[in-house]
Parts: sequence; C-alpha cells; structure tokens
Amino acid sequence: MANRMDITLLLPDLASQYATASHSVSLRLLAYALQAFPLAEPFAPSPSRSETENLNILRLWADMLVARGENSTAASIWKQVAVWCHHRDDLRGATYALAQAHALLLPQIPPAEASETAAQLIKFLARVPDSLEKSESLVLLANSLLELGDLRAAQILRGEAAVSSARIRLDSTLLQVKIYLAQGQREQALFFLDDLESNPGIFSDVQGARMTIGLFRLQLDQDSEDYAAALNRVKTLFQQAKSEGLLLQQALLSATRTDLDAEMHLDQDVISHGIETLRLFDQLNLGESRRIGVKAVLARSLARMGRAKKGIEYAEEVSAWAQRHGNLALEQEFTVIAADLAARDLQGIRAAGLYGCAADLYSEQPLLRARYLRKCAVQLVYSAGSDRETTIHWALSLLREAGELLHGMERHGEVAAELSAWEFDRLWIRTRK
Repeated sequence: MANRMDITLLLPDLASQYATASHSVSLRLLAYALQAFPLAEPFAPSPSRSETENLNILRLWADMLVARGENSTAASIWKQVAVWCHHRDDLRGATYALAQAHALLLPQIPPAEASETAAQLIKFLARVPDSLEKSESLVLLANSLLELGDLRAAQILRGEAAVSSARIRLDSTLLQVKIYLAQGQREQALFFLDDLESNPGIFSDVQGARMTIGLFRLQLDQDSEDYAAALNRVKTLFQQAKSEGLLLQQALLSATRTDLDAEMHLDQDVISHGIETLRLFDQLNLGESRRIGVKAVLARSLARMGRAKKGIEYAEEVSAWAQRHGNLALEQEFTVIAADLAARDLQGIRAAGLYGCAADLYSEQPLLRARYLRKCAVQLVYSAGSDRETTIHWALSLLREAGELLHGMERHGEVAAELSAWEFDRLWIRTRK
C-alpha cells in the first residue's frame, strides 16, 4: 500500500514529463504509466494539485485509455480537458482537446454530424494564434475530414497546419501521404515515404519518426492485403521496438503479427504469437477491449485445429463479451464456434446447450435457426442418459420446429442441403427409440 501511494505521488511529475516529451520518450513513459497505474482513481482531478497538473494527468489518462482500446472513454476524458481549458480561457487547448475527442468518436458519429462538428472546430481555430498546438489540431481535423471523404478540406487544413508551425512535423508529412493516396497517386505517396525513410534526420525525434513511418507502411501493406510484405515488416518493427525498449509497441505489433498469421492460416504461429501477445497485454494492464480481439483470433485458429479445450474457453469468453456490448454478429459467430468444438470433443450436453443458444441468437434467420435446432437435437440424443425416452421426445420437438421452418422456405441451395440433413437426423433419432 505504501509503495502504491509513493507511485501515486510521482504521477504529476510523470504527467508533466509526458506532456513535453519527444514521441519516442512519450511512448516509454506511456508504457510505464500503463504498468504502474492499472486503475482510474489516481487520475481523478484533485484540489491538492494545480490546474496544470490536473490537466496533464487527464491528458495522460486519455492516452492510456486509447492504448487500452477504450476510445469512447478516452473521448469523454478529452471533453473534460476541453471544459477545464475553457474555464481557463484557453481556446487553443480546448479546441485541441475537442479535436482529439472528435477523432476518437469518428467511427460512431453519423458523417453529416461529424462534418458539421469539424467545421465548428475549424471556426474556433481561426481565432487561435499560430502555434504548435494549433498545427496539431489542424492535422487532427484534416485526418478526420479525409476519412469523411472531404479531400479538398483536408488539403486546405494541411496547408494551414504547415504555416501554423515552423517545425517540420511528422504527422503533417504523413497527412500529405494520405492525401496522395486519396487522390489515387499511390506511386507518388510511396516515393514520398521512401524519401522520408531515407532522411529521418529532418525530424527532431529520429527514433520516433522511424517507428511511426514503419507503422504507417505496415498499415499500407495490410490495406493492400499484401500479407507476406506486412509479416516481414512487422517482424522488423517488433525487433526495432524491442531493441529501443518500446514495450507498448511490442505488444501492439505482436497483436498485429497474430492477425497476419491468421490471415495466412498459419495456425500454429497464431497460437504462439497470440499467447505471447496476451502475456504482453497483461504486463501492460491492457484491458478487455484489447484482449478480446486476440482471443477471437485464437479461438478461430484453435477451432480450425480442432483443439477443443482452450478453443471453447476463448470462444465462450468472446461470446460473453459480445453479449455485454450488444454485438450480436460476434456473439452468434463465437457461440457457434464453441458449440462445434464441444460437439467435436463429444461434450454432448454442453454442445446441445450452446447450439440451443445459437438457435435463439439466429431467431431472425430461419435457415440458421433450423440448422442449430437440428444440431441441438442430435447432441441431446448423443448425450441421452437414463431417461432416454424423454430426451428423444425433446429432440423430436426441436426437429419438428426446425422442419416447419425449412418447409416454409423455397427448396434450393442451402435450404435443400439443410432439409436433407434434417431428414437424415430425424430418421436417425427415431431409430434410437
């Protein structure tokens, strides 16, 4: 307890260093903060700290939440920062905080609303004197507008950002690459990137620039589905991060490598790299939002390999998470994965229960509901105990509902195949009486 209190006392100094650090140093500080402060309590504004200390701590906490994959919560923290800055008549800081929140919430906001919000923030920035922070805000908004498809506005803001700061900024430079790509000038974009990689010394933080450019190129490889190139690049970047002591980047790159292994169906590599990723995530106290994605990839690979024990465990965890977060498609997929693995492992009762859940989840899709009702019935009979007659009666009731659904559809393609399987299983169950 005393040690935890001592660490908490260091938080204002850590946040102050983080606010002014170079990119590469800030990554190390962020990784340290993630390990040292797994809970939110120390980051709550305190009257015993100055306003500047409270603001720095909130900004650090927001970036920690992003690292943990909790973007919506991070956006709410940035909005809190904006309110504090507004009370201090700091329009520049408030606008920057709102631009951060806007970027984090972009996937959840209707495009028209997102464009309108960006336009309002641009108007605020017009009243702000040129500065590094204004440049950062302009780049953030330009990236958001580019994602919304407003190429012209992004180009204008990128030009204004260059004027607002005399420093050569990496984020502004990479924004230009994105603009080239949006214009269909891929060769020009790649030439520009090659030039940046050859001359990282033009940036004040060479180490941070090299890592950021590498990650950008990795994303391009993934977007173009060049998985072999992406896999080679992620291996190089992982070793770079390891040699430079960038633990957070190691963890995120390990997760990316696991995803790439899965895309290439390298299931044994998925298992080894996925487990290593979870270990790194644990070390950094990265939360469920990050971990669940890795467990989903692991569950799919384990299912392909027929490894039931851990496969069912991971699939059920993903399904439960999806249920809590209202993600029906994910819950459906992983309930079925868990059910198939349980059936393959001859866990009849468990498989029957999972197939029953799957049938309920697919209540709006008659073909799939019928399929999982049928599979539930089969597993019930496989696992029938002493009261065999009652179990078979239940199974036939399930098959009756499945048959009604199937006979109500046109008999072609998947429906015909499912109807054939239904007829076979009904006959098989009747012979078990």
